Amino acid sequence: MNSFRLTALLIFQGVILIQGIIRNEEELEKGTCHLKELRVEVYLECQVKNVQINIVSKLSQNNLAHCQDDRGELLCYPSENSFYNESSGLLVFITQFNHTHHAGYRLWINATCQNHTKTRENVLLKPCEDAFPLV
Repeated sequence: MNSFRLTALLIFQGVILIQGIIRNEEELEKGTCHLKELRVEVYLECQVKNVQINIVSKLSQNNLAHCQDDRGELLCYPSENSFYNESSGLLVFITQFNHTHHAGYRLWINATCQNHTKTRENVLLKPCEDAFPLV
């Protein structure tokens, strides 16, 4: 499935959720090789107030990036691996893929919009097929 996925408006426990669209979902479905660049592109359909990007495992919640509205501009930290283009609504997150820390876990993107709606999107992080050659 790619960026043609329909956007859904859901009400969950009194909070309006607007689903983001992972623009490069087809590429992510193929998997990422060990120590190669993992790039996630998410289209957010609102004026964003803040964003958390993390990987949740049974043992921990690894916060990878955080973006916060600072007087009308969304600033992301660490800025070297995440940025938001306000005119296009595209949030880009880049990190180095590590099989031990990333494979099989979900990368979560949780955003709060200025109008108090929320976006929750996730993607399963898969290793590339070359990582486990057939014998």
